Amino acid sequence: MLLPPTEPGPAPAKYGAFLRRPLEVTPLPELFLEGSADGEEQTSTLIEAAAAGAEATKGIEELAAEARRRYDWVRRGPGDVLYGRIVNPDRFGLLVDASRANEPIQFVEVDPETGKEKLASVGAPAVSIGRDRALSFGFAETTANRIEQGRRALDGEFTRADFDTALELVEFAVEHRAEAPNALEVAEDLARRALAYDPKSVEAALELARVFEAGFRFEKALETYSSLREQYPHRALPVARMGLLEEKLLLFDEARADLEEAVHLERTNFEARFALGGFLARRGEYEAALEHLRAALKAAPSDPSLLDRRVAIRVALADALLALGELGEADGLYRQAYGAGSDAGADERLVGRARAGMLAVALLAPADGNAAEGEEGAQGFELLLDRGIAALAARDFPSAKDLLEGALELDPLRAVRPLSALAYLGLVTANEGEAMGFVERALEAAPHDAYALYLRGFLLGRQDDYDGARASLMAALDEEVAFEDALSTLGRIAFQLGHFQDARRLLERAVEVEPERPSVHALLGLDFLRLGTVSDASAAFDAALALSPADPVAKAGKAWCAYLGGDVTEAQVLLRDLDDARRAEGDADPWRLWARAQIDRIVDHVEKVEWRDSFNRSRLINGWQTRESDGPTVQMEDGAVRIEGVFSSSSGVAEVYREYAASDFVSFSARLFVSADTHARTGIRIARERQRRGDREVIGEASVSRFEDGALQVRILRKGRPPEITDMAEEFPVERWVRLTIERSGEASDSNVTISLDGVPLVENISVPSVGAANAPLLVGLFVEGDAGRSVRVLMDDASVVYRGNR
Repeated sequence: MLLPPTEPGPAPAKYGAFLRRPLEVTPLPELFLEGSADGEEQTSTLIEAAAAGAEATKGIEELAAEARRRYDWVRRGPGDVLYGRIVNPDRFGLLVDASRANEPIQFVEVDPETGKEKLASVGAPAVSIGRDRALSFGFAETTANRIEQGRRALDGEFTRADFDTALELVEFAVEHRAEAPNALEVAEDLARRALAYDPKSVEAALELARVFEAGFRFEKALETYSSLREQYPHRALPVARMGLLEEKLLLFDEARADLEEAVHLERTNFEARFALGGFLARRGEYEAALEHLRAALKAAPSDPSLLDRRVAIRVALADALLALGELGEADGLYRQAYGAGSDAGADERLVGRARAGMLAVALLAPADGNAAEGEEGAQGFELLLDRGIAALAARDFPSAKDLLEGALELDPLRAVRPLSALAYLGLVTANEGEAMGFVERALEAAPHDAYALYLRGFLLGRQDDYDGARASLMAALDEEVAFEDALSTLGRIAFQLGHFQDARRLLERAVEVEPERPSVHALLGLDFLRLGTVSDASAAFDAALALSPADPVAKAGKAWCAYLGGDVTEAQVLLRDLDDARRAEGDADPWRLWARAQIDRIVDHVEKVEWRDSFNRSRLINGWQTRESDGPTVQMEDGAVRIEGVFSSSSGVAEVYREYAASDFVSFSARLFVSADTHARTGIRIARERQRRGDREVIGEASVSRFEDGALQVRILRKGRPPEITDMAEEFPVERWVRLTIERSGEASDSNVTISLDGVPLVENISVPSVGAANAPLLVGLFVEGDAGRSVRVLMDDASVVYRGNR
């Protein structure tokens, strides 16, 4: 079973190498119930709890810094800082308009701990604070304020310095547009002003096109990129940006062509390389992506203004390496990105992604780090998700649930990952109904997600829904043909539900993809046994034992192959070896019990001999005896033995039988053809008789027959008791061949019989003590019984007797 993938995490082809775990179910039926025993007051989200915990540990400086992030402020002296809102008209002009240098500050004070206005209860107006009383002041450090202050600082005619500052602010506004309602409006205004200042600036035109993209004005963006390509045919960036937009529009072929052209135009352009490398990684082509991401990192300038780009490139390269399973190099890059980004103030989202990558590496390779290290109050999507998966791996299920629900709440657009992880949580806590609900929601969010498809197929397989499981797992394989766990899981489900040919094809493909899994080789061996190809089974078990010499399935399979190949001694040696190899597991170990039972079974089976008679001759012979003094006679007819005639006396009997020692007899089977005009009891039996006063007395019998009225009946006779007749409530077939079988099990007076018609049991394990007495002869054969005037015609062919002949 696979743990849910981390974010970032390995590609589906590498899931098995890093996420495979034994499936251990711990029933927690109340885990997903609404509310808790202490009420809803204690069910606040993880994000709120983390924030509350962090607040309690902050020092004075941290609290002041946080207040400045939330509120405008005025400092009137050392330690005398007011927090609230500056409400002057055109308030941002207070900082940039020299003519307003003496304008008093209109201030509404709030309590920074509660956010409530201090004088709201009395309806007091804003307080006027003269500039002579305000040593300094500033606005809340929000994204919207930063953008607006930047715009106001650029009022008036542009200079070259203003031009560069404007483009930086445009990029910032576009990146943080979700945090400021007027971000795109400001960005477009500044981009157009920059372009008016320098009409030949490719950078300004590209920033304007980015604004169009961010505002979903894709046609305008494409027009701008196309125009730039015509004006500057040797520049890579317009082509690369157009390719990235085409990717957003799902025009993947066009995007690939343009991104490759961009790299061809300027092979050392780090933006073009980054764009193509990122595109290839998002398409799952990680090997190809590495070349371009490495080149981008090498070519990226060390300009401090490009810090975010360098961190982004490092993180993207680390993500690709992690997807390919190169954990060591990926971890080094994540740590570099995290260190450089956190120290120099890079974008928090990039720093969080790098930290999540470090956490993912620690989880996937626990020997190299501690998966639970730090970040207890982390609120980023990737960190919450990866900490939740780490909690799953540690079997801390309540914490896992809280963390995963926190990730889901934080970023519903990436719901497939936390929903899939919650589905896994449902599976391992025996809440499979909830698990199926979560995985269906995950596939609604991302219908082609390989892990969600795999997990859905796994769950359907547990419900014996082979068609549903097959459809889901095949869809997962459509996403990644080398997804070994999807192949082996579907193969296991097919095997368990009896689709052995399907299982063979799937398991053979699975061992081609990942030849180092002994359990899959062993399962393939079992499937070959079901298909009757013993040599192939033996080879599969050998492959499993080469990888895991103690594998009990493979050891047992090799023993069975030896037995089926006729080497009974070798089979017993291998079974005893399995028993001995697991001696440390104790006498109750199921594999030891199985091995011993098979040894006993083989010994019992080796003692058995099957004797058959096809009656392809003109005389009865072969030890058959007859009774035919009451009318019907025994003759050979066309490769069968026939009893035919009319009874001349009351309670007449005719019989064809052989004698065996009762203790040696195992089973008797024969094909019968009963004519429709037969009006006597007709069938096969096993019986013990004794002679008394010149007559025979039946002291034990088990028979199956057609009664004279056509009914199918089973008759059991025990010594000293009247016959026990079971009417099977169906007609005995006439005018066609049917096979009747009587099997004995047990020893001596513990003998039981099972009687079948055409392989279908009629009665099973019925106690008939008298037919197993040691040394007493047992009569086995065809019999008919009827009163005077009753006619009979029955044929018997292909008789088989199994008995113990090697005692």
